[in-house]
Amino acid sequence: MAAAKALYLVKMEQAGTIGKARRLAGVLRATVRDWESQDPTFAVAARDAHAEFVDRLETKLIDLATGKKGAKRAHFMGLISLLNAYHPSMGRIRWEMLEKAVAIYLKNITKALQRHVSPDVVAAVLTEVDDLTQSASVAPMFAGSSKNGKE
Repeated sequence: MAAAKALYLVKMEQAGTIGKARRLAGVLRATVRDWESQDPTFAVAARDAHAEFVDRLETKLIDLATGKKGAKRAHFMGLISLLNAYHPSMGRIRWEMLEKAVAIYLKNITKALQRHVSPDVVAAVLTEVDDLTQSASVAPMFAGSSKNGKE
């Protein structure tokens, strides 16, 4: 059983969800629940394995936002949504980290625009982005988040 638990923990760190990790490890969901309820050390290790997965997502977001060389392109808001989905048990993404990542991402977009279009077009695009950001249609993305990262 120790080997099955260890395999599950490795798969949890790689996959990030109970469903996928247990399938990859070849165990039932009920088995995982039993392990967590009967073995406090395993329960902590499972939370830690999940936290490692989420940390990798955060790192990917920062790499993407800062334009780190070699960072694979990803859908920025999709990555943020995925992080938010994985964070409920650990608290939402720290608002400050999100603000910083988005600011860097927008700065990079601005630099790219400045290389390819006139200053008037850059100004118009930035104004439109600012207007869209202030609109009510963006607010639901951050529902439940607060400036201190707590719900």
